[in-house]
Amino acid sequence: MILWNRPLVLGVGFVAVAGTLGMDGGGWRDWAKAESAEDDVIPGEFIVHFRPAHVPTLRAEAGRFVNAEPSLAARLQAAGVTSPRPLLRIAPRRDNGPGRRLASTFVVRSDRSLPELRAQLEDQGAVESIEPLGHMRALAEPNDTWYHFQWDMAAADIATIRETHDGSGAVVAVIDSGVSPGGADGFLHLLQGYDFIGDDEDASDDDAMISGLSHGSHVAGTIAQVTDNVEGVVGLAPEAGILPVRVLHYDDASGAVWGDTDDIANGILWAVDHGAQIINMSLGSPGRSDAVADACAYAYENDVMVVASSGNDGNPAGVLYPAALPTVFAVGAHGSTNEVTPYSNGGPQVDLVAPGGEGSEDRDGDGHDDGIVQESVTENGWRYVFSEGTSMAAPHVAGAAALLLQNGWVRHQAIEEALIQSADDLYAPGHDDASGFGKLNILAALAVPVAEGLLQQEGPVTISQVSTDYSTDGRVWVSWITDIAATTEATGSDVNEYDELATHLHRVLVKGSPGFGTTIEVSSTSKDGTTASEDVELTFPLPSDNPFAGCADGAAGALFAPAAAAMAWRRRSARR
Repeated sequence: MILWNRPLVLGVGFVAVAGTLGMDGGGWRDWAKAESAEDDVIPGEFIVHFRPAHVPTLRAEAGRFVNAEPSLAARLQAAGVTSPRPLLRIAPRRDNGPGRRLASTFVVRSDRSLPELRAQLEDQGAVESIEPLGHMRALAEPNDTWYHFQWDMAAADIATIRETHDGSGAVVAVIDSGVSPGGADGFLHLLQGYDFIGDDEDASDDDAMISGLSHGSHVAGTIAQVTDNVEGVVGLAPEAGILPVRVLHYDDASGAVWGDTDDIANGILWAVDHGAQIINMSLGSPGRSDAVADACAYAYENDVMVVASSGNDGNPAGVLYPAALPTVFAVGAHGSTNEVTPYSNGGPQVDLVAPGGEGSEDRDGDGHDDGIVQESVTENGWRYVFSEGTSMAAPHVAGAAALLLQNGWVRHQAIEEALIQSADDLYAPGHDDASGFGKLNILAALAVPVAEGLLQQEGPVTISQVSTDYSTDGRVWVSWITDIAATTEATGSDVNEYDELATHLHRVLVKGSPGFGTTIEVSSTSKDGTTASEDVELTFPLPSDNPFAGCADGAAGALFAPAAAAMAWRRRSARR
C-alpha cells in the first residue's frame, strides 16, 4: 500500500500545514514508491520493436498495419494484434541507431499475455523484441526571503557560486508533470515546451490543483528559480533556460502521478531535438522499458546529459529505471547531516548523492523539517513547499551541470567525469552502492580544469561500463560504451546482434537456457580500424531465481536484486 503524508507549505507571512495530498517528500516521497514492476504495467497494451531492415514500408493506418509482408501480417493477426500506432509522434531529427529503432517501434493492443506474444512473434525475423506498455512515477546567501530554510543551497555555498556562475546559456529539459508559470518567484527563462498528455504546446502542470503539488515546478525551481529578487527561494542556475516537457499526469484511480513509457520516450526525443543540453527526470519504475532505453541512448549519442533519480524505496540494491541505464547519471539523496537518507535506493549504478531532504527531521535547527523547499503550485495556489526524495536530489545535479556548461564544458561525459572527480566521499574512498562516488560538491566541480571532453572522434577505441541486464524467459541484455564511435559486434551462442550505425552505446540481446551459463565476446571497431573486445560471462537464472518472474504478463525489465540473477555492472572510471 502506498502511504500518504502531507507536505509542509509556507504561505506568505505564515507557516501552515496544508491539507493536501503529498508527493515525494515529507509525504511527497511516498508518491513515487512503485511496489513492483507489475504495478506499472498497462494490461493489454504492448510496445513492439521491429527490425528497421525488415519492415521499411510497415505503417499503421485506420487502426491496422498496412504494407506488412504476408507472413508477418499473418503472424500479427494470429497473435491478436490490433490498434497499432507509431510510438513516435514526432520523427527524430538525427539519424542514428536509437532513432532508427524507435522509428520502427509501434504500440499495439492484444488479449494475449507477453510470453504468448513473444513466442508467436519474436522468433521470426521482423520482430526484435516486445515489452509491455508501462508507467513511470514521479519520485518525488542571497536576499530571497525564504533562503534561510534552504540548507541545501547554503551547503553548496550558493553565494560564492553566484559571484561567477548563474547558468547563462544552458538549456535544461525538465521531463515531469509540467512546469507552471505565474508564481511570485518564478523563472527568468521558461521556454516553450510540449505537453505529451494533452498533445499541445502548453507544458504547464494542469493537474497541480488536483494532485496537491506541481512536482515538475518544484523540481525546476531547484535548477533555476529566480534568485536575488527579494522574494521566496533561490535556484542553482537562475539564468539557465527551463525546457518543460509534460509526460506525467495525476491518475484518479490510483491517486498517483505517473506517465506512460511511450510518452516518456517521446518526451526525451523531443527535448533532444529542441535544444536541451541536460535532461532531468525525477521519475522511475522498477521495470525496464526498451523504448525509454532507446530514447536515452538517442540523447547520449547526441551529447545530451540525462540525470535521473535512483528511487525512494529504501532498497540498497534497487536503482529504478531509467536511472539504472548505463546512459543515465543516477542520483541518490542525502540529508542535512550528509548521511544518505533511509529512503534513497542504492546499487552499483548510483553515481552521486545530492540533497534530497528529510521530512521528519529538523537537524539544522531552523524550526522546520529538513526538506527541500521551492515554489510550487498546490491545491491552495502558489506556495513554498518542503519536499523530500531523490526527485529533489536529481535537479541539484542537473543545475550543477548547467553551471559547468557555462564554465566551458562541452561534452556530457566530461561533465559527468568532473562531477565524479570532485565529489566528497561520504564513506570509504571511491565508489560504494549507497552514495556512489560521494556527495555532490559544486564548487569543487567548477574548479576542475575545463576539458574538451571524453568523446573524441579518433584514436584507439576502448570499452567501458559493461553491464548485463536480465529480463524474462532467460533473455539477457549486454550493454557497453566506447569512448569513440564504433561498431557493435558480439560472438557466442544465441547472440541476437544489432545492425547499427557506429555509435558510443552498444547493446546485444542473448537468449539462453535457464540454469545454464555461457561466455560471449563483445567487441567494437572504430573507423580507423582499431578494435577492443571483452569476454562477458553470463548465467541464465532459473525461473525461481528470476527477479522478474510473476510480473503481470511477464513484464519486461525490473529490479536489480538477487545475486542468482548474475547481475554484473562495471562503473565508469573515476580519475580522482
